[in-house]
Amino acid sequence: GPLFLPNISRKPPSGSSELTVATYNTTYRADDYDEMLRVVLALDADVVGIEEASEEFVDATRQEYPYRWQDANFALISRYPIDRAGIHFLVNEEKNRLDTLVAPIDFDGQPVSVYVFHPIRPSLRIRPLLYDSVDREEATQELADAVEHDPNPVVLLCDCNFAYRTDDYRSIAALLTDGWRERGFGFGFTAPVRSPNLPLGRTDCIWHSSDFVTTSIRVGRENGPSDHFPLRATLALMPSAD
Repeated sequence: GPLFLPNISRKPPSGSSELTVATYNTTYRADDYDEMLRVVLALDADVVGIEEASEEFVDATRQEYPYRWQDANFALISRYPIDRAGIHFLVNEEKNRLDTLVAPIDFDGQPVSVYVFHPIRPSLRIRPLLYDSVDREEATQELADAVEHDPNPVVLLCDCNFAYRTDDYRSIAALLTDGWRERGFGFGFTAPVRSPNLPLGRTDCIWHSSDFVTTSIRVGRENGPSDHFPLRATLALMPSAD
Protein backbone atom coordinates (compact mmCIF):
# COMPACT_ATOMS: atom_id res chain seq x y z
CA GLY A 1 0.00 0.00 0.00
CA PRO A 2 2.53 2.70 1.02
CA LEU A 3 4.50 2.08 -2.19
CA PHE A 4 1.61 3.56 -4.16
CA LEU A 5 0.95 6.63 -2.05
CA PRO A 6 1.84 9.92 -3.81
CA ASN A 7 5.56 10.51 -3.37
CA ILE A 8 6.43 13.36 -5.69
CA SER A 9 9.85 14.85 -6.23
CA ARG A 10 10.85 17.35 -3.59
CA LYS A 11 12.89 20.51 -3.83
CA PRO A 12 16.49 20.22 -2.63
CA PRO A 13 16.96 21.58 0.90
CA SER A 14 18.37 25.09 1.17
CA GLY A 15 22.16 25.15 0.90
CA SER A 16 22.43 21.59 -0.43
CA SER A 17 24.30 20.44 -3.56
CA GLU A 18 22.66 18.06 -6.05
CA LEU A 19 24.39 14.94 -7.34
CA THR A 20 22.71 12.73 -9.95
CA VAL A 21 23.64 9.05 -9.82
CA ALA A 22 22.59 5.88 -11.60
CA THR A 23 23.19 2.15 -11.53
CA TYR A 24 23.04 -0.07 -14.63
CA ASN A 25 23.78 -3.77 -15.01
CA THR A 26 24.81 -4.03 -18.65
CA THR A 27 24.76 -7.87 -18.56
CA TYR A 28 27.64 -10.22 -19.26
CA ARG A 29 28.37 -10.91 -22.93
CA ALA A 30 26.31 -7.93 -24.16
CA ASP A 31 28.40 -6.26 -26.87
CA ASP A 32 26.10 -3.68 -28.47
CA TYR A 33 28.12 -0.81 -27.05
CA ASP A 34 26.37 1.87 -29.11
CA GLU A 35 23.01 0.85 -27.71
CA MET A 36 24.32 0.64 -24.15
CA LEU A 37 25.91 4.07 -24.53
CA ARG A 38 22.60 5.49 -25.73
CA VAL A 39 20.91 4.14 -22.58
CA VAL A 40 23.57 5.67 -20.32
CA LEU A 41 23.53 9.05 -22.06
CA ALA A 42 19.74 9.19 -21.75
CA LEU A 43 20.15 8.91 -17.97
CA ASP A 44 22.28 12.07 -17.94
CA ALA A 45 23.69 11.18 -14.51
CA ASP A 46 26.87 12.66 -13.02
CA VAL A 47 28.01 9.28 -11.69
CA VAL A 48 27.07 5.82 -12.98
CA GLY A 49 27.92 2.52 -11.34
CA ILE A 50 28.05 -0.32 -13.85
CA GLU A 51 27.79 -3.98 -12.96
CA GLU A 52 28.90 -6.75 -15.33
CA ALA A 53 30.89 -4.07 -17.15
CA SER A 54 33.28 -4.57 -20.03
CA GLU A 55 36.42 -2.55 -20.62
CA GLU A 56 35.33 -1.81 -24.19
CA PHE A 57 32.03 -0.29 -23.12
CA VAL A 58 33.56 1.81 -20.35
CA ASP A 59 36.10 3.15 -22.84
CA ALA A 60 33.22 4.11 -25.17
CA THR A 61 31.90 6.52 -22.50
CA ARG A 62 35.11 8.56 -22.31
CA GLN A 63 33.78 11.61 -24.19
CA GLU A 64 30.86 12.17 -21.81
CA TYR A 65 32.56 10.80 -18.69
CA PRO A 66 36.20 11.90 -18.44
CA TYR A 67 36.78 10.00 -15.19
CA ARG A 68 36.42 6.22 -15.35
CA TRP A 69 37.53 3.08 -13.60
CA GLN A 70 36.88 -0.50 -14.67
CA ASP A 71 38.14 -3.76 -13.24
CA ALA A 72 36.78 -7.24 -12.55
CA ASN A 73 33.40 -6.52 -14.17
CA PHE A 74 32.84 -3.48 -11.95
CA ALA A 75 33.00 0.07 -13.28
CA LEU A 76 32.40 3.64 -12.24
CA ILE A 77 32.12 6.47 -14.74
CA SER A 78 31.95 10.04 -13.47
CA ARG A 79 31.89 13.71 -14.40
CA TYR A 80 33.61 14.39 -11.09
CA PRO A 81 37.25 13.46 -10.43
CA ILE A 82 37.85 9.98 -9.04
CA ASP A 83 40.57 9.64 -6.41
CA ARG A 84 42.43 6.75 -7.99
CA ALA A 85 44.73 6.43 -4.99
CA GLY A 86 41.69 5.66 -2.84
CA ILE A 87 40.13 3.03 -5.12
CA HIS A 88 39.95 -0.44 -3.61
CA PHE A 89 37.88 -3.61 -3.63
CA LEU A 90 36.24 -5.47 -0.80
CA VAL A 91 37.64 -8.96 -1.18
CA ASN A 92 36.51 -12.33 0.12
CA GLU A 93 39.99 -13.66 0.88
CA GLU A 94 38.81 -17.21 1.50
CA LYS A 95 37.07 -17.49 -1.86
CA ASN A 96 39.32 -15.05 -3.74
CA ARG A 97 36.34 -13.06 -5.00
CA LEU A 98 35.70 -9.34 -5.49
CA ASP A 99 32.22 -8.21 -4.48
CA THR A 100 32.44 -4.42 -4.18
CA LEU A 101 34.29 -1.56 -5.85
CA VAL A 102 34.92 1.47 -3.63
CA ALA A 103 35.87 4.69 -5.41
CA PRO A 104 36.09 8.11 -3.70
CA ILE A 105 35.03 11.06 -5.86
CA ASP A 106 35.66 14.77 -5.40
CA PHE A 107 32.18 16.31 -5.37
CA ASP A 108 33.02 20.01 -5.55
CA GLY A 109 35.58 19.68 -2.79
CA GLN A 110 33.63 17.18 -0.68
CA PRO A 111 34.96 13.58 -0.74
CA VAL A 112 32.14 11.09 -1.36
CA SER A 113 32.66 7.33 -1.18
CA VAL A 114 30.85 5.60 -4.03
CA TYR A 115 30.34 1.85 -3.65
CA VAL A 116 29.44 -0.36 -6.63
CA PHE A 117 28.08 -3.62 -5.21
CA HIS A 118 27.18 -6.82 -7.06
CA PRO A 119 27.13 -9.94 -4.88
CA ILE A 120 26.61 -13.44 -6.20
CA ARG A 121 22.96 -14.32 -6.68
CA PRO A 122 21.71 -17.10 -4.36
CA SER A 123 21.47 -20.54 -5.92
CA LEU A 124 18.22 -22.48 -6.07
CA ARG A 125 17.87 -26.13 -6.93
CA ILE A 126 14.64 -28.06 -7.10
CA ARG A 127 16.12 -31.56 -6.81
CA PRO A 128 17.24 -31.79 -4.11
CA LEU A 129 15.56 -28.69 -2.73
CA LEU A 130 18.31 -26.23 -1.84
CA TYR A 131 18.47 -22.46 -1.40
CA ASP A 132 21.98 -21.17 -0.73
CA SER A 133 22.58 -17.46 -0.04
CA VAL A 134 25.77 -17.78 2.04
CA ASP A 135 28.01 -16.03 -0.50
CA ARG A 136 25.65 -13.07 -0.74
CA GLU A 137 25.34 -12.87 3.03
CA GLU A 138 29.13 -12.77 3.43
CA ALA A 139 29.48 -10.05 0.80
CA THR A 140 26.69 -7.99 2.36
CA GLN A 141 28.22 -8.21 5.83
CA GLU A 142 31.60 -7.17 4.46
CA LEU A 143 29.95 -4.19 2.75
CA ALA A 144 28.07 -3.22 5.90
CA ASP A 145 31.28 -3.27 7.94
CA ALA A 146 33.03 -1.00 5.42
CA VAL A 147 30.13 1.46 5.22
CA GLU A 148 29.81 1.66 8.99
CA HIS A 149 33.43 2.78 9.33
CA ASP A 150 33.58 5.04 6.26
CA PRO A 151 34.25 8.66 7.32
CA ASN A 152 32.85 10.15 4.08
CA PRO A 153 29.29 10.59 2.83
CA VAL A 154 28.36 7.32 1.13
CA VAL A 155 26.48 6.45 -2.06
CA LEU A 156 25.85 2.77 -2.81
CA LEU A 157 24.96 1.75 -6.38
CA CYS A 158 24.11 -1.89 -6.85
CA ASP A 159 22.50 -4.83 -8.46
CA CYS A 160 22.11 -6.12 -4.92
CA ASN A 161 20.52 -9.47 -5.79
CA PHE A 162 18.31 -9.31 -2.73
CA ALA A 163 14.71 -8.29 -2.01
CA TYR A 164 13.61 -5.91 0.71
CA ARG A 165 12.23 -8.67 2.97
CA THR A 166 15.62 -10.37 3.35
CA ASP A 167 18.07 -10.14 6.25
CA ASP A 168 20.69 -8.80 3.83
CA TYR A 169 18.41 -5.88 2.91
CA ARG A 170 17.84 -5.15 6.59
CA SER A 171 21.61 -5.18 7.25
CA ILE A 172 22.14 -2.38 4.73
CA ALA A 173 18.95 -0.53 5.67
CA ALA A 174 20.24 -0.25 9.23
CA LEU A 175 23.09 1.92 7.90
CA LEU A 176 21.87 3.55 4.69
CA THR A 177 18.64 4.89 3.19
CA ASP A 178 17.05 3.09 0.24
CA GLY A 179 16.33 5.88 -2.24
CA TRP A 180 13.34 4.07 -3.72
CA ARG A 181 11.67 3.60 -0.35
CA GLU A 182 12.39 7.25 0.38
CA ARG A 183 11.16 8.86 -2.83
CA GLY A 184 10.01 6.18 -5.30
CA PHE A 185 6.48 5.44 -6.45
CA GLY A 186 5.23 1.91 -7.14
CA PHE A 187 7.21 -1.31 -6.94
CA GLY A 188 10.20 -0.02 -8.89
CA PHE A 189 10.84 -3.34 -10.64
CA THR A 190 14.04 -3.38 -12.71
CA ALA A 191 14.70 -7.02 -13.65
CA PRO A 192 14.66 -9.44 -15.28
CA VAL A 193 13.60 -7.69 -18.46
CA ARG A 194 12.04 -10.16 -20.85
CA SER A 195 9.50 -9.72 -23.61
CA PRO A 196 7.05 -8.03 -23.11
CA ASN A 197 9.29 -6.00 -20.79
CA LEU A 198 7.56 -6.80 -17.52
CA PRO A 199 10.26 -7.13 -14.83
CA LEU A 200 9.14 -8.74 -11.59
CA GLY A 201 11.90 -7.83 -9.14
CA ARG A 202 13.67 -4.80 -7.67
CA THR A 203 17.27 -5.93 -7.33
CA ASP A 204 18.84 -2.67 -8.56
CA CYS A 205 19.06 -0.07 -5.80
CA ILE A 206 20.52 3.33 -4.94
CA TRP A 207 21.35 3.85 -1.27
CA HIS A 208 22.88 6.78 0.58
CA SER A 209 24.10 7.82 4.00
CA SER A 210 22.26 10.37 6.14
CA ASP A 211 24.41 13.13 4.58
CA PHE A 212 22.06 13.00 1.56
CA VAL A 213 18.34 13.08 0.87
CA THR A 214 16.75 11.69 -2.29
CA THR A 215 14.83 14.39 -4.14
CA SER A 216 13.78 12.19 -7.08
CA ILE A 217 14.28 8.65 -8.33
CA ARG A 218 13.05 6.73 -11.36
CA VAL A 219 13.52 3.51 -13.30
CA GLY A 220 14.93 4.09 -16.79
CA ARG A 221 12.61 3.43 -19.70
CA GLU A 222 15.17 1.67 -21.89
CA ASN A 223 17.49 -1.22 -21.15
CA GLY A 224 19.40 -1.74 -24.42
CA PRO A 225 20.79 -5.29 -24.67
CA SER A 226 20.65 -5.75 -20.89
CA ASP A 227 18.11 -7.73 -18.90
CA HIS A 228 18.01 -4.88 -16.35
CA PHE A 229 16.48 -1.44 -16.52
CA PRO A 230 18.80 1.24 -15.08
CA LEU A 231 17.88 3.23 -11.99
CA ARG A 232 18.56 6.98 -11.64
CA ALA A 233 18.29 9.28 -8.63
CA THR A 234 18.98 12.89 -7.70
CA LEU A 235 20.57 13.20 -4.27
CA ALA A 236 20.97 16.42 -2.31
CA LEU A 237 24.09 16.61 -0.15
CA MET A 238 23.21 18.43 3.06
CA PRO A 239 25.42 21.34 4.15
CA SER A 240 26.12 19.58 7.48
CA ALA A 241 28.22 17.01 5.60
CA ASP A 242 31.09 19.51 5.70
